[in-house]
Amino acid sequence: MDMDNFVLRFFSSRNVEPGTTFYRFGYLSPAGHTESDTDGQLYLGAVLHYNLVEQKQRQELVWSRDRVHWHRFGGNRIPLLANGPAGSPDAGFVSGMSTFYPVFNTKGQEEWWFPYLGGSARYMLVSSKDATRMKRKSLDELGLDYFKKSYPQYELAPFFSSWKDFFEESKASIWVPALARCKAGRLAHVEPVDERGEFTTHPLVLEGSRLLLNAHTLEGGSVRVELQDSEGNAFPGLSLEDGVPFSGDEVGAEFSWRESGLEETYHRVVRLRVVLDKAHLYSLRIAQ
Repeated sequence: MDMDNFVLRFFSSRNVEPGTTFYRFGYLSPAGHTESDTDGQLYLGAVLHYNLVEQKQRQELVWSRDRVHWHRFGGNRIPLLANGPAGSPDAGFVSGMSTFYPVFNTKGQEEWWFPYLGGSARYMLVSSKDATRMKRKSLDELGLDYFKKSYPQYELAPFFSSWKDFFEESKASIWVPALARCKAGRLAHVEPVDERGEFTTHPLVLEGSRLLLNAHTLEGGSVRVELQDSEGNAFPGLSLEDGVPFSGDEVGAEFSWRESGLEETYHRVVRLRVVLDKAHLYSLRIAQ
């Protein structure tokens, strides 16, 4: 991959929070793969945000179709794993969430396990503790006065409270290995702004006979799907009203219509209209 081109393209992103730098990148992939295991249809990555104002680091999911032009999700984007509360092992630093391990739990459900590195303090305060190694003394042994004289710039931080607070946070900082996990494929989802909403996919060539949903509905919620031609007309028997609404929490539920199936539109150009009612949809997949 042309890394210079990648940096140029990615840093042209809009809606970047003030003080944010993009610090590190890795393909998001299962262990043993060098890039996303998606048959070349879509590449996923994890980019590390280093926010200089907050002095916190966290990772965000990004995607590409050609490995050169990378895209962020919309304004409602959230980190792959949010920083924990003050004092927790990942309050200031979450990194390394690129490789995951598929694991089946006791219920036979597939989960994705992500080893990562967490840091308990805001990043610059971790650095001040690390700097004491050259003196072969702990920060506690060097004392608060040494801390203040060595790092006068800390007082300029927008989140500065007191020298004692900063000193104690820096002393207590640790970097620890940690583990995050989620149900398979649940790295991002679409949900209605209110309780109900819908979207329609771009036209695609149907090459399968089964539609699989990775979705979770709240109480009384549902996911409904309509199969349309390229002009937006519903195929007979595959309209919204003909479908059997999905409710539940599954990573590979097969969606069905009462009297028809996808085999009738095999190799045709179609669009999927999806209606969500109090539901989170993580993915749609066409399978044989």
